[in-house]
Amino acid sequence: MTRLRSVFFTRAWGLVLVMLAIFTLAACNPLNGDSANKDKHPDPGTPPAASNGNPTDDAPSNNDNPGVPDAGDSGTGVTLSPLASALKLNAVAGCDDFKARLTETLYKTFTTQYGVITRGGVVGQPGPMPVPTDSSSASPSAPDGVSGTNNQEVGVDEADLVKTDASGNFYILHNNLLLIERGFPPASLAEAGRLDLTVNGSKMFLDEAAGRLVIFAREALIYLQDSIGGAGMIMPGMPKSEIIFVDVRDITRPTITKRIVVDSYFGESRNIGARVHMVNRFPTPVPPVLQEAEFQALLQEYDLARSRSMPSDTPDPTVSALEQKIHDAIVAAVQAVAINDLLPHVLVDVNGTQTLEPLLTCADISIPQVTPSNGLQVLSSFDTDGANLQSVAITGDAWQVYVSANYFYLAQNSGSWWWPNSANDLPHTVIHKFAISNAAPVYVATGVVDGWSRDQFSFSEHNAFLRVVTHYSYFDPVALSNDMTNHLFVLEDDLQGNLVVAGAVRDFGKREDVYSSRFVNDKGYVVTFRRIDPLFTFDLSDPHHPVLKGEVAITGFSSYMHPLGDSHLLTIGRSGTATGAANAVQLQIFDVSDLAAPKLSFSLVPVTGDGGYSWSEAMYDHLAFTYYEPQKLLIIPLTYYNGIKASTFNGFALFRVDAQQGITDLGRIDHADLAYQALCKNSDPATTNYQYNCTRGGYVYYANARRSIVMTSGPDTWAYTLSGIGLKANDVDALKEPAAGAIIFP
Repeated sequence: MTRLRSVFFTRAWGLVLVMLAIFTLAACNPLNGDSANKDKHPDPGTPPAASNGNPTDDAPSNNDNPGVPDAGDSGTGVTLSPLASALKLNAVAGCDDFKARLTETLYKTFTTQYGVITRGGVVGQPGPMPVPTDSSSASPSAPDGVSGTNNQEVGVDEADLVKTDASGNFYILHNNLLLIERGFPPASLAEAGRLDLTVNGSKMFLDEAAGRLVIFAREALIYLQDSIGGAGMIMPGMPKSEIIFVDVRDITRPTITKRIVVDSYFGESRNIGARVHMVNRFPTPVPPVLQEAEFQALLQEYDLARSRSMPSDTPDPTVSALEQKIHDAIVAAVQAVAINDLLPHVLVDVNGTQTLEPLLTCADISIPQVTPSNGLQVLSSFDTDGANLQSVAITGDAWQVYVSANYFYLAQNSGSWWWPNSANDLPHTVIHKFAISNAAPVYVATGVVDGWSRDQFSFSEHNAFLRVVTHYSYFDPVALSNDMTNHLFVLEDDLQGNLVVAGAVRDFGKREDVYSSRFVNDKGYVVTFRRIDPLFTFDLSDPHHPVLKGEVAITGFSSYMHPLGDSHLLTIGRSGTATGAANAVQLQIFDVSDLAAPKLSFSLVPVTGDGGYSWSEAMYDHLAFTYYEPQKLLIIPLTYYNGIKASTFNGFALFRVDAQQGITDLGRIDHADLAYQALCKNSDPATTNYQYNCTRGGYVYYANARRSIVMTSGPDTWAYTLSGIGLKANDVDALKEPAAGAIIFP
């Protein structure tokens, strides 16, 4: 099987497609609104009705004005729109039903000008405060406190490239190695053990109580030892995700206990207790015959005929005949493929003994009424030792993930399905809710809101209500121009399979985009940006009547917001002027104790040598943002340069953050010295690499600053900083002194 070409469908490109689709609507026929046929799948032998190659779909709309946002909510939680009904999930009726839906998806893929998968290919990859670890039962040599991963929700752990335990040990993924470092006391920082994973690990979980690591890798390198051929074979051309289970009860001898290889691209995961919940993307294979020259020539003939017939509203007999031929070819191709070759498999390796079996069956798949993008989103749950693996799947490309203590939410933007009329071509987000436990995930409900969500912080579950922030960009047919606005919705599970809108605040931050969102208990905060940065505050105490209480406008923008208790926000973003964003990282503290009158209390742009450009990974990855509340200590990666070595820095910046007294810059921890030792100490000065890396200062750029951990012991506070080169331990109160301990990675 040849490797299938992937398309990364980005948020920005999706908006472009929506706008383009609106301008081509004149070539689309209106939808047949016969509700009696709404739940029936098309006959596999008959192509869906279309005009000049533009598809129709099964989902009607009750919105006649394309310029007016409407997801069908009344604000009372009792009205369910046809759009929302069409997006609800239903179990497939069997494998023939699954093949019929795949046929429909492929047909629309090959006959739609603005599809989301390409010919000859499939869709590929699709973006709370740290709590000190309780060390009351630890040995006397253990630290008093250790910062943890900066998780969005308490008790819902997020995978990362580094984890720590209560004893001060570090578990670090570095290329193909698992490195375990004894971190405490800092002067004794040293490697305790290492393990060759044979594959590059990306993120992991630590089950400290059981002494286990669960490591995720994006490409698997193990296959069946004996060639079995036929259906279900895991092959090098199929995207794979590998999960590696490691026993670390003896940190000097980490041992792999199990490997699981799944046909898929790795998506997102969460760890709750001893259970891991994960969603992966399986690109359903396109039958090989549809990639061969004969079918590709048919598609080219169709494209030419359609281009000649546009923009006429009259059906073209030549186009219709070619559509029928394309559909017939797809039906024959799909029917000829064994179902095992259309579904993902899992390979389990335990001490060299390997078994291959289906990851799921047709009965585990749910589908909406509309035609989604090609592929499956596979939601799996398993124990931290790899046991009790159970999976379900939905069709489509619901790539955004939010997870609460009891539910796994998958969100999909409307760029990943086709709609037949101008109202439904406007941006929407569909949200699927699954209950998670020690068993298989269970589908609970579906809801639809206007606009597109940005990231996981666009969602928050509180007291059984789901709050959602979206950005809404559309073409105004009256003004004949593009416009945009933003919404906040509160969704309620009606216990009948629907997430209905209980309340909403619409149309704030008009003509601006959402840059960050955060929910803290019954309060909500949203930052929008165009040239200045308004911070909006919301009172969500009555979920049926959410209220926009206040706003404050400042220059620049905040890309991540972190709660400082219930009355203040600590943010990171980019500084700016009245005309837009500038080039520097900016930290701010907002006083939101009075939602009606939020105000900027403190602002700091970290000093960056002679100026120039500065950047921090923490601006766009909250896992790089470490705020240790007991010491009011903030650590962020920081990089700045202006073209000369003397003003270039790649390391970490430390700050004391106090809601009442402001932000104090404590200093820097540079990793360039580790990079110089690793790249230059034993290099030949005569080589070109030496001249660039060592003489001209290129080594600085290799000190890729990533993560930080805080440990305390008595009156001492230690900052451990991790880069792509190594690990350092520094006394926070003596940052100008040499590091107490340092390690350069292999």
